[in-house]
Amino acid sequence: MLLRISLFLTVLATVSAASKHPKTRAIAPRDDSPIDDGLLELVRQRARDTSLRSWELGTLAEAFLELDWPHLSVFGENGVPPPRDGTGPNNLTTVLQLANYALAIRPEGIVTLFADGAVGDPPSLGVAVLLANWTKASHPGMARNNYDTPLRQQMDYVINEAPRTDDGAISHRSERVQLWSDFIYMAPPFMAYYAALHQPTVDRDLLYESYNQIKLYRNYMFDEDPGLWKHILMGNFQDEGHWGTGNGWAAAGIMRVLCTINQTTLGYDPDFVAAQRDLQNWATEIVNNAWKFQQSSIDAAVRARDLIRSRINPNDGWVDQVVDPYAWGSEGKESPEGQSFVLLMEAAWRGWRSYLDSVDSPSSSSESAKPTATRTTSTVTEEVTVTLTSEEVDGETQGIQQATITGKTSTAAGSTATATRGSSNRGSKVCRRKLKNKHLDL
Repeated sequence: MLLRISLFLTVLATVSAASKHPKTRAIAPRDDSPIDDGLLELVRQRARDTSLRSWELGTLAEAFLELDWPHLSVFGENGVPPPRDGTGPNNLTTVLQLANYALAIRPEGIVTLFADGAVGDPPSLGVAVLLANWTKASHPGMARNNYDTPLRQQMDYVINEAPRTDDGAISHRSERVQLWSDFIYMAPPFMAYYAALHQPTVDRDLLYESYNQIKLYRNYMFDEDPGLWKHILMGNFQDEGHWGTGNGWAAAGIMRVLCTINQTTLGYDPDFVAAQRDLQNWATEIVNNAWKFQQSSIDAAVRARDLIRSRINPNDGWVDQVVDPYAWGSEGKESPEGQSFVLLMEAAWRGWRSYLDSVDSPSSSSESAKPTATRTTSTVTEEVTVTLTSEEVDGETQGIQQATITGKTSTAAGSTATATRGSSNRGSKVCRRKLKNKHLDL
């Protein structure tokens, strides 16, 4: 079941251990402490230096949003909509820089946010560009920038022009109908956020379509045995393997849409209550079924995080032994998305630790200190952390692709690195609304 106190699933898919590294590699005792700020800054720099493709920039923008400005993400207490005043603790500098960069290199005459052969990947930048448009009046250097036209063009292309299956699933590719699990992280969150941003006015049809696309994709991609998503279907090639990263893309994308819907004025509408129930069930089934493939040497989120931390080069911040992001059946040398996954992992860890601290604190509210919340916390470490290997899931022998889906609850802490970027150390409260009806309890 999804945690009562609201569970945030985030993804890191960073490490591909070559076969020369045994699966039983010893793990050091748990280190439940923040990744060193200096090391994390190196990880950030490598991600920024090498993220050149649309989905790499979009994933990095979301990582910066959740790590630096957690209270302004859809998992945050001020996330939907965020304040119009993008100054002080709400200035979103790291996110806006990426949005402005992407539009600065955008060729004239295209209808997507980024020149790309994919339908699904350019919308991954959509939330960052929407935030730039939303706060531009408070940034003198951005006030005259035209964000609205590219955003409208991108949405029109996805909804009205992109290829679809006969039953309406939007193709991830532009040149042919082809479905990728990656799509769920890239496009539906943009659709949902676009629909919800101007509350109390919400584009009901578009918001529902963000849910409907996940539903349609799941109908095609979900494999009853072993209960995980396939990677690629249709088109000129297919990958029916249960790729760890692909399942992570799906789970995290589902959660972003769920938490966006949950914070809208339509959150109590019967149609959207049912949609939220579906979304929480679909995210949970990925976690529960992936759990079966957990490596025995990693028995909790902290140990999984320790493993990733141990693979970060302390001299330059590169995560080593990564999956090649452009040939995912092979080991790569560097992975821009892998760098971003480390940042997403750390954002999730901060939220989890902050929640534990709030429960243990004598000043905690009576509600947060209830025994039910404490019991749920134990579920985060015992049930939600997942490490997938392509070797174990699909019988592959070329190496281990590891992905961790980890739980993040309630508020995200503002560490020194976060605070210096101006984010509120109250952080993010996942799926802010706590529904009081019998239909949904987030």
